[in-house]
Amino acid sequence: ENLKDSGYALLNLANNHSLDYGLAGIESTKNALMQYGLEYSGEKDQIKVIEKDGFKVAFVGMSPNIGSTLITYPNEVKKLVIKARSQADIVVVIFHGGGEGRAYQHTLPGEEFYFGENRGDVIKAAHSAIDVGADLVLGSGPHVLRGMEVYQNKLIAYSLGNFYATSVVNTKDISGTSGILFVTVEKKFGIFEKGLFVSTKLENGVPIPDETDEGLKLVRSLSASDFPNSMPYFGDDGVMTRK
Repeated sequence: ENLKDSGYALLNLANNHSLDYGLAGIESTKNALMQYGLEYSGEKDQIKVIEKDGFKVAFVGMSPNIGSTLITYPNEVKKLVIKARSQADIVVVIFHGGGEGRAYQHTLPGEEFYFGENRGDVIKAAHSAIDVGADLVLGSGPHVLRGMEVYQNKLIAYSLGNFYATSVVNTKDISGTSGILFVTVEKKFGIFEKGLFVSTKLENGVPIPDETDEGLKLVRSLSASDFPNSMPYFGDDGVMTRK
């Protein structure tokens, strides 16, 4: 009910805790979302198409975990995106992947492992998705902000950190530094036109606006470090453009 009242429309179920309570937990979650008219993506091979005024947007979710399309298998990613491309005007990929915490702020090529689990090669997965038709890629999982990249004129946000957190999630320092991302893509070809990054921080797990703009400073710094030749341009006001 709170999610609905807050303005959410779609949530992604693909993550490393999706099966903590087994299939019964998944079904309970889905039933709760449907009760309040909330859409979801993230089940294996699932394509969720939302249509408004005749315009269709497909959402596909993935993670390195059973029950979802596997980010650790790029061919699975490509197959699902190609299918989504045939069903919608714009395709948005939402992934859960990468290591967690301060040690994993940087987005580096190659597979990432965390507590022995393969969390995927997030750069390869994101690029593979765009290569076959994705228009926007949004990442989560590391619990910290990561850099952003413009690849083939499409935006990739590798992690937006913790937006809201329970007591079991660390929200100190950079783990409590986050933001809200607004993205505008060109209607016909899905090209990234502009964006806006609004910095937030967590107080007792609850997001509030961050007037110091630490989130913006951090994501701009990480983008410059990890994607110096392909990062978006970040203005001091948080407005983003291709360059």
